[in-house]
Amino acid sequence: MAEIILFSLAISSLYALVAIGFTMIFGVGGVLNLAHGALLMAAAYTAFAARVYLHLSIGLSAALAMAFATLLALAIYSGFTRYARPIATLVAAHAGYYLAASVGQLSLLPSLGLALASGLTFGLIAYRYPRLHPYSFGILIAALLYYLGRPLLRLELCSAIPVALLLAALFAWGRRQGWIRGDGPGLLLIFLPYVTYVGAVIFKLNPWLALAVASAFATLFTTGLIRYVQQSSVVTMIVTLALALGLEELVRVLFGESAGILLPLIPGDTTVLGVKLGNTKILAFGVSWLAIGLLWFFVRLTKRGKAILATAQDRIGAALVGIDPEQVYVITWTISGALAGVAGVFFAMQLAILPTMWRDPLVIAFAIVILGGLGNIQGSLLAAYMVGFLETLTVYAPGLGPNWRGLPSLILLVLILILRPSGLFGRELR
Repeated sequence: MAEIILFSLAISSLYALVAIGFTMIFGVGGVLNLAHGALLMAAAYTAFAARVYLHLSIGLSAALAMAFATLLALAIYSGFTRYARPIATLVAAHAGYYLAASVGQLSLLPSLGLALASGLTFGLIAYRYPRLHPYSFGILIAALLYYLGRPLLRLELCSAIPVALLLAALFAWGRRQGWIRGDGPGLLLIFLPYVTYVGAVIFKLNPWLALAVASAFATLFTTGLIRYVQQSSVVTMIVTLALALGLEELVRVLFGESAGILLPLIPGDTTVLGVKLGNTKILAFGVSWLAIGLLWFFVRLTKRGKAILATAQDRIGAALVGIDPEQVYVITWTISGALAGVAGVFFAMQLAILPTMWRDPLVIAFAIVILGGLGNIQGSLLAAYMVGFLETLTVYAPGLGPNWRGLPSLILLVLILILRPSGLFGRELR
């Protein structure tokens, strides 16, 4: 019995992270995000790619995966246009470092100095001299298109420079004339060469295929999706499901069908109450409750957290008292992505990494939030542990086994929908 309890606690802690992120988005924005499981998959494959292709340590790979899942969630909702200037400032600093280290073959300190100078110069122009900003942005775009695009697309020098300068000049002139509004198109032209470089160099895709994939990703990261369709629940469900399936197919193209394995952060086992438990499971349980505790502190004791609660209870009333619903949605999606990223990393360390790995957690999370009550964080937390215990009990039950582990959550889902559609702790939706 001790083994069943300990293993159920371990898996339930990850289910809780996935379900809480899922129910937060619904509770605040009324969005059933069917791409939530894909965030988990994206985190798992990001950690795997960082470990295998970039040869980073497992700790750095996990941190990079969590950050990517968070940014991907934010990109799905609203994109990064509102953060164009700070992003471009960081890119300018990176361009200065690349110019010094790779082209000029300078040592680390001079390269860092040029990176700092480039970033500060671009930031100063962007924030203090807005009339010059379109031209500095255009120069940055031209440099990126030339240095990253020319070797990938195998353009000749005589054609690469005019193409880069023409696109940059069109952006700068359009900004000055007013028919290009904001920095969104410029941010798109910044993301484009970076993502193309990752696809062509790291994943060895055909450069033109990498450019096509990069165009889709750059558009998503620039403009976002959900904020345009969230008023229609049906359209939102279709869009998020299509996005999840699209990410699954992209993973198949990049990594293939074979299962991947991510080494644990802390290898080995520890005996607890006479049961040998993997250190990764113990760490996952601790990190899960740390994340839940930090979320509780943020929601209950901070101004922005209370704004989230107010928006979840009454969006119109919250707006009337001065709360910006758009900002609340951005924060909620960011938190949801971070929780999915944490869960995805630990799922990758305990299970096989597959393109379809997002489906079961999504179904289980959906069952959990229905059981606990849509939009109710405390209910989802309790329901996650109920589902985890029943699944573990099913695995150890005579005559059943691992192949039946998904059955309890589906049975619970059907029963709750019949007997109490609002869930155990939910309120009726009107």
